Amino acid sequence: MCYLGEEEIRTLRTREELQNALDYYRKTDEWIELKADEMRAFGVSDYPLLNMDRRIEIEDEEAFDDCVSNSGIFLSLPLDFSRTKYRTLATRYTSLESLYNRSGTNCRIVRTLCDRRNMKAMPAEERGEIINKGLLTSRESVKVLVSDGRVSFIGSEKYV
Repeated sequence: MCYLGEEEIRTLRTREELQNALDYYRKTDEWIELKADEMRAFGVSDYPLLNMDRRIEIEDEEAFDDCVSNSGIFLSLPLDFSRTKYRTLATRYTSLESLYNRSGTNCRIVRTLCDRRNMKAMPAEERGEIINKGLLTSRESVKVLVSDGRVSFIGSEKYV
């Protein structure tokens, strides 16, 4: 369940409505602390049969569809200390900048999500591979904000 749909805007008219929203996010938002090289990134630009197994891993079908139609970048985060089980989450557009910074891939080739006059966009699968290689080389401690079942932000260890 999510409080707001993706890109939905809600006007909170009373202090009580604001408090309800804050209480909701205080209870449901999740901060995960780990090393950047423990995360895995991958891209999905369409619904080919070979990606259907990953689709089943995503708890929220709407989040999957929104992510594929926007950036196409998904993150898998370890569920346990042995790093044998992972949880796959869709990324929000708001998390991309911080993902690029944490992976060291903050460059035009990865940031270009759709074709432009002077640059063709790479498929999400290729962008995901580049981001994943960047994550694998980073030993940085990160804090991942999961809100409404989607990655909303990835901060450095200095983020409070």
